Amino acid sequence: MPNSPRPIPQVMNPVKLPSLQAIRSMRWILISPLVAVVALALLMGATIWYLTESEYNQQQQALIRDVNSAQRQIGERLQLAQNELAAFSEQMPVRPTNRELQQFSEGLFIKQPEIVFFAWIDQRGTVRHVSTSQGLPTQGFDRVGAPLNRAASLRALEYAISSKKPQYSAPMSSQTDVEVDLHVPILRNGITDGTLVASYSLPSLLLSAIPSGIGNRVAFSIVAQDGERLGQTRDEEPVAGNPAYEVPLEPISTSLRLRGFIYKPVNTLYNDVIATLVAGLILFAVISQIVIWRNTRRRLGAEQELAEETAFRRAMENSMSTGMRVIDLSGQIKYVNPAFCRMVGFSPEELTGAMPPYPYWPPETLEQLGRNLGRMLSGESPPSGLPIAIMRKNGTRLTVRMYTSPLIDHTGIQTGWMTSVTDISEQTRIRQELAQSQERFITVLQALDAAVSVAAPAPNGELLFANQAYKKWFGSSITDGHRYLSAAARGPWADVREVYNDVVQRWFEVRVRNIQWVDGRAVELMVATDITKERASQQAQREQHEKLQQTARLVTMGEMASSLAHELNQPLTAIANYTSGAASRIRMADAHGEQLPNEDLIDMLTKTAKQAERAGQVIRRIRGFVKRSDPIRRLTDPLTILADTLGLADIDARERGITLIQKLDPSLPMLNVDPILIEQVLLNLVKNGIEAMRDAERRELTIEIILSGEQIVFSVIDCGHGVPKGIRDRLFDSFYTTKSDGMGMGLNICRSIIESHQGRLWFEDNPDGGCTFRFTLPVAASQPPENSTIESEAVKS
Repeated sequence: MPNSPRPIPQVMNPVKLPSLQAIRSMRWILISPLVAVVALALLMGATIWYLTESEYNQQQQALIRDVNSAQRQIGERLQLAQNELAAFSEQMPVRPTNRELQQFSEGLFIKQPEIVFFAWIDQRGTVRHVSTSQGLPTQGFDRVGAPLNRAASLRALEYAISSKKPQYSAPMSSQTDVEVDLHVPILRNGITDGTLVASYSLPSLLLSAIPSGIGNRVAFSIVAQDGERLGQTRDEEPVAGNPAYEVPLEPISTSLRLRGFIYKPVNTLYNDVIATLVAGLILFAVISQIVIWRNTRRRLGAEQELAEETAFRRAMENSMSTGMRVIDLSGQIKYVNPAFCRMVGFSPEELTGAMPPYPYWPPETLEQLGRNLGRMLSGESPPSGLPIAIMRKNGTRLTVRMYTSPLIDHTGIQTGWMTSVTDISEQTRIRQELAQSQERFITVLQALDAAVSVAAPAPNGELLFANQAYKKWFGSSITDGHRYLSAAARGPWADVREVYNDVVQRWFEVRVRNIQWVDGRAVELMVATDITKERASQQAQREQHEKLQQTARLVTMGEMASSLAHELNQPLTAIANYTSGAASRIRMADAHGEQLPNEDLIDMLTKTAKQAERAGQVIRRIRGFVKRSDPIRRLTDPLTILADTLGLADIDARERGITLIQKLDPSLPMLNVDPILIEQVLLNLVKNGIEAMRDAERRELTIEIILSGEQIVFSVIDCGHGVPKGIRDRLFDSFYTTKSDGMGMGLNICRSIIESHQGRLWFEDNPDGGCTFRFTLPVAASQPPENSTIESEAVKS
């Protein structure tokens, strides 16, 4: 701590740059010795007037060179500005920001002080941006968004847009100045999108463009066509008889002329005394001028640097989002920046000079904040900052973090404390919300019935997280749980695997994916859901479904019992007749003492054998249809399914006088299906079609099998009365039937069978009456699995 505190100096206002009028005034002061020499030379002119005529021609030639040189200087300066505007127009975006335009205009004003305005005008003549040099009023550029209010400039704008070339306007006079506007078109893809405008002050142009050496010898003015002087470097009028010369002021306009005249003709004296005296006086004046000019330039440069540095530091402080506060060693506030004022809601006047307790201290924490301030004044503030709550002027609270450091002056003595204040209310709120969200998330994970675990990759990985369900089944073991299940369930996250764990003797539905852990490591996330009860329930459901299918087949056979009995009765009756006839023939032959020919016995026995084979075929089909077996999918020819189905259905159809018609695709692929189940579906649909045509006039039932894309379509088309509209929505419901002796399970089971084969079952109305039931089976599912069997039979239509 220093022995004696020093007062903190108040922050100085930025140093203002010298105005144009001040610069002109300084210029007159700097050339005052030269003016004195010129005055002395004019007094001596009475003695040397006769020498002027001899040098008139030399002065005239020098004047012409000076005027032409000045014209070139002005032209080059104008061309330089024009090139800079053209280059900026090529790079300017469609919608430049004010900051970009302001930065460009500030650089332009520095390089070309004769430019007093810079503006952006769109193609409609609307002012889109305007900047002024040295705070001059925007004459004619009323405001952004308003039309350009300078008639001569508008004509130049129209010409620049139409010709796509830079154009100078006619001179425009105001109360204090004469200006000319340069319009540089903005070209985008060959189309003019407005102009960039640089407004030149003609008097300033003369002062800045003409070299001082020429300006000291020649007085220049810009003259209009009518002889009006629009700008001049000096207030003297041309002296009659002195050399004068003028040229067009290009590239602005040929109607404007740059006029130069010698206002102080320099006479060469042949008299050595007078020449020495004049030369000495001039030399003394020049040396004095150089010394004064160099000293003044250094001083102005130092002042300019100080002003720029002060303005830069003030701009940094004002643009900071971090609040800055300076207190002296006693705790009195000496300085606050705008960010601090915005943070607490008090003005600088309300805060500067305040002593503890400060206006922004909450009443409920005055004691704590007082202790914190005491520790800070004693140098005990933590380097990481101190989070505290402060109060805005409107009474609202916010949380900030204060960082304090000693304030050391240029002599190395501490004069106070500098405190930076950062608003951390939002960060504090976000951290609290994240903590609460994390807590809720962990609570949800712990309450899940599924086991959730995170582990580093094998073989040396550790168990990073496990919820309560995981610990209940596997404890803290990574081998019995995470490693065992994840090894058996490798695959995408959407690919769910069912894995049986021998350790806990349970089935799990497992998902595994790679995620990034909090420390950046790649780890495995596993979610395992216990599905032991679900699998048991599904197994029981499958068994019930198989029993129901078996029952449905038995019911179907029961409904066809009379037809089947009639079909069996015919071959059995024929067998009885053939054997009875054979016995009678043998007895008759014995009675007559004759021997029955072997051919007759062979013929009767052959017919008997055929009828027995016919009865056996009916019994085999019934036995194969109603036989209970586990569902087995194998490659089966669709025609084999159709043949077995029609072998059973044809009996009932013939009894009812219905003709079964087959329409088959000539090239049908094999199907990977359970043939008994598909036969059950097809037989049920055919039987329903036969019953639907009980009273129909047209007694034809069509069975169609075609290949459609990647599916085989089975269609059963009857000529009955169709499906009534009142039962369409319930036709496939369980236990719903229109038959008095039906169970209502046939179509429901059929749909379940088809959907289990990734197919679809539906019905349609026929245009000519009746109904069509269709179902599809995918060809894509017909690829032969490993060790599958192929069932195919020759079918005769």
